[in-house]
Formats: sequence, structure tokens, C-alpha cells
Amino acid sequence: MRTRQHLREYTRRCTDGRMPGQRLKRKTLIVASIIFVAAFDWFFIVFGIEVILPHVLDMEPPYLPKKYAQAYTHVTTLRDESQPSLQDGIHTIAFSPDGKTLATNIAQEVRLWNVNSGKLLSTFKGHSDPVNVVAFSPDGKTVASVSRDREPSGIHSTTVWDPSGKIQKIVHHQMVHYTIRLWDIKTATSRLTFTASISPLTALEFSPDSTKLLIASQNGVIDVYDSATGRRELSELGLFVHDRILNRIGTIAFAASPGDKIITRWIWKTGGFMLSRLPRTEVPRRFTFAQWFMHFRFVAEPGIGLNRGPSEALSFLIPDTYRVSALAFSPISKILASGGRGREIRLYDNNDGKIQLWDADTGHLLHTFNSPGGWVHLLTFSPDGKMLASTGKHSRRNTIFIWDVENRRLLTTINVSDVGEKGVLTLKFAPDNTTLASGHVNATVQIWDLTGRTNR
Repeated sequence: MRTRQHLREYTRRCTDGRMPGQRLKRKTLIVASIIFVAAFDWFFIVFGIEVILPHVLDMEPPYLPKKYAQAYTHVTTLRDESQPSLQDGIHTIAFSPDGKTLATNIAQEVRLWNVNSGKLLSTFKGHSDPVNVVAFSPDGKTVASVSRDREPSGIHSTTVWDPSGKIQKIVHHQMVHYTIRLWDIKTATSRLTFTASISPLTALEFSPDSTKLLIASQNGVIDVYDSATGRRELSELGLFVHDRILNRIGTIAFAASPGDKIITRWIWKTGGFMLSRLPRTEVPRRFTFAQWFMHFRFVAEPGIGLNRGPSEALSFLIPDTYRVSALAFSPISKILASGGRGREIRLYDNNDGKIQLWDADTGHLLHTFNSPGGWVHLLTFSPDGKMLASTGKHSRRNTIFIWDVENRRLLTTINVSDVGEKGVLTLKFAPDNTTLASGHVNATVQIWDLTGRTNR
């Protein structure tokens, strides 16, 4: 008995002496397994909240019962039946002044459609690169189209002002070559082609008398061209708004993210085009990555910079969103709309989008819409400024939200999947303020009557 006990003790001592490393490896393996399982579970929790849950919750919306929603009807679908498999997205839409004709892009082509019948009227070919923007002249005789060329260009710098009016930083934009074509609608031919090297384009518009063509670029500069000769006649800086991530260090506000989005506001007046003069300022050297890391690695918050003139300070508006993903000026009023994703993290709630209305002159927040469309992707005002259309990102691109700007409420929601559609890429109101066109990923345009009076 005693011999057996001594044998067990000897075996235990020998085992303990030979296997300390093995016990350590076993403990390390256990800890690593626990960490791996925890990380794996956390991944699926986040994946479920961010991806699966929104689809589960993407049901009939409880935020606007049908009995309170404004009626709408689907008017027609614009589709080229000769190319049923065409999958090029519709990124730009323009209505004719009478609202009866619609111009759209299809890859390198411009197409004209009859709004009521959905019939394809004309196809304009001539661009060598995809068409980015189209616009009708007010006299209804000309369509302008712009394509971005693939040739590389240089860098342009725009001055950004801090709240005290001192230059703190500059925004760098890559200059891009664009080809602009003017098409005669009656003959379906290109009557003028010219090029422009500007910062990325944000808007294209004719003057009220159709003799000038305005091109607004991402650095806030507006160029005016003669629509008969293509000669540039004016280059000025208008009131512009840009969204970016602001990094606040002490009392100084630095602006980061040189790839921000900039939109401009301009006013055509009798006898000319009224804009502020371009500022005459020095252009500091470009910041290096090391300087960016030193200055911009601190706590960041979304911000909107509002520039009212060349000699005035840049006003910073702080929206109640995670970031700013959409901006739009009201056509007739001094209202700026911004859209993004709410800052709050709310489990089991995908209604986290926010649309905020600002006074473009004072910078005061006028109203906040809690958008059920998630992260706001598109914002478009009606010509009279009374309605605002929006869409969300990802799966929520299948829903269009119509907002009453005057009464501060959600008017109605349009589910494009009801007509077998998906993926809204652009929105445009007709001149009548009640007809809405939506461009989609599969080369189709849907026409909607927001009054509900038009029969299907």
C-alpha cells in the first residue's frame, strides 16, 4: 500500500517537472479561444444589427399610416424597349420648361423622352465618356450635357476661413477636364462643343434668356460661358457650402477632408449675374501627411462651412448627424437642407436618418426631420421650395420620402419596389412642382404624380 502511494507521488512529481511549458501552452490556448469566441460573437452581433436587422425591420412603415399619407400615383416608366438588358444607371435628369420632355444620361448618350407616354424621342451621341449632367435651356430649344474626360490635370486650392476671419487652411481640388456639348433639339445635332478645366462639377444651368451657360464647381467657383461661342465670360465665387469633418483644437477650428462636397447658390438678375468677387489671398503650401496626422488625429465632429463672401469668415454649422452626406439649397428661399445619419446608437431601430433645415444667411437651425430612411443619401427641393424629396442609402434607396417644408411634416413615402423597381440614383421635380422623376440603377426612369390625381 505504502509502495503504491510512493509510486503515485513519484509519478506526479515527474509529470509536474516535465510539463510546465505544456500547462502554459494549454492556458494560452484557453485564453485565446475565449478571445476568439468573444470576437466572433461580437462580429455577428454587429453584423446582425447593421445588416440583417435593417432588412427584418424594413416592413410597412409605422411612422406614417396610410390614412394620413398624401396620395400619389405612378404615371409611367421610361425604358428603352430595344435594349431590355441595359443596366447603365440614370445619374442625371432634366425637365423641359413645359415639363413635357425629359432628358437623361445613358452611358455616353443623352436621351429625350415624352413624359406622359414614356416614348423615346431622340438619342444624342457624341460624348466619348459617360455623361455626368444634363440641362434644358429656358427657351426649350437646347440641351446641354457634360462628360468628364479621363485626362489627368493639376491641383487647385481654395481658401477656407476660420471664425475670426483669418486663413487657417486651404482645400485642395484636383482640376478635371470636361467636355460640354450643346444639342439642338429640333435637328437632334450638336451645335457647339467646348472644353473646360475646372474643379469637379456640381451644377449646370442656363441663364433665363438662354444666352449664357453657368457651370458651378466643387471649389465654389462659378464660370459663365457664352452659349453661342463657348467663350468663358465670367469666373466668380458665389455663396457656397461644403461639408467636412471638423477637428476642434482649443479655440481654432481646422478643416479636414479635402474630398468634401461643395454646392453653390447663385441668383440671376435682370441685366446680369450677381456674385461676389473672387478673394485675393495668398495660397499656403500644401499640408503633408505628417502635419495632417499631428493636427487631425483628435476628436472629430461633422460640420458645414458656410461662406457668405470673399472677405467674411467661414461660419461653421454643427448638424446633429454622424456625417453630412447630402446638401441642397432651396430654389427660391434662403434655406439650406443637410442630410446624414443620426449620432445616436439605437438597437433595434433603423430610423436613424436626419434632415436639417438651416437659414443660409444666419446659419440658424430651423427644423430637424427624423428620417425613417436611414442614412440620407439624396435631397432635392421642388421648384417652389415647398417640398423636399429624399432617399436613404443601401436597402433604403428603394424608398422615396416626400417632406412638407412649410408645415414641417412627412407627406408620403413612395416604395419603388411596388412597380418592380429598385435603386434610386437621382431625383428631379418637374416645373409643375407635383411631378417627380426618379432615375434608377437599371437604366429606367419612373414618373410619379404627388397629387394622386393622375390615373395609372
